[in-house]
Order: sequence, then C-alpha cells, then structure tokens
Amino acid sequence: VDAQIIQAEAAVKQARKLEQIRRETRILNLLNEQTTTSYEKVMALAQNFSLKHS
Repeated sequence: VDAQIIQAEAAVKQARKLEQIRRETRILNLLNEQTTTSYEKVMALAQNFSLKHS
C-alpha cells in the first residue's frame, strides 16, 4: 500500500511539473512575440504569477 501511495504522489508531482513547464513555455512564447503589446505581456506575467501562488 505504501508503494502505491508513493507512486501516486510521484505521478501528481510529475503532472504538476509538466503543467508548470507548459505554462512557462506559453509565457515565454507570448513575451517573444513581436505582435504582442506591452499590456498583453504584463497581463500574461501577472496571470502566471497568480497561478504560481494559488
């Protein structure tokens, strides 16, 4: 039973890490777009910050 719990916790951590990488990649892509306005960039950063602290 303990091994199953450890394995489940590892899967949750891996899923969180993948979501974090995807979120950071989206932010970087947005920041690198030349057509993106400064306002949109600031809003994307604010959203990323709020997601990390929720």
